Amino acid sequence: MEAGSTLFLQVQETLAALHASGLPLAIVTNKPTPFVAPLLQSLGIADYFSLIIGGDDVVVKKPHPAAIFLVLGRFGVLPGQLLFVGDSRNDILAAQAAGVPNVAMTFGYNYGEPIATSQPDLTLDTFSELLPVLGL
Repeated sequence: MEAGSTLFLQVQETLAALHASGLPLAIVTNKPTPFVAPLLQSLGIADYFSLIIGGDDVVVKKPHPAAIFLVLGRFGVLPGQLLFVGDSRNDILAAQAAGVPNVAMTFGYNYGEPIATSQPDLTLDTFSELLPVLGL
C-alpha cells in the first residue's frame, strides 16, 4: 500500500451500497495498473470494482478521454449511461471530453485548486451524497 493511503469518510460504505445495487463500478486512474489492485486490496475495496483502467492501459492518459472510452466499450454503455466521479480537473476534463456526465468531489487531489473551477456537472462534499443522486 502507498504510504498514507486511506479512504475518505463514507467511501467504504458508499462503495458497498453501490456494489449491492448491481451497478458496475470501474476505476480509471493515471497510476500504472500493477500498483492499483494491491492498493485497492489493502484498502478492502477491491471486490467492488469489475474493471480497472490504469495509465498504462491507454496510449494517452487523462485528461484525454481514452480511458473513459475504454470503460464505455467494456461495459457496453453509451456516454449518457455512465457517471464519472472524480476529484481532479483531469478527471472532469476527461469526462467532459468523452461526453459523460460527471461529479466532482471537493476532497482529494486537485492541484491545490477548487474542483468547481473545472465546471463539473455536479459537485459533492461527501462520497455518500452519490447515493441519492443515483436514486439509491
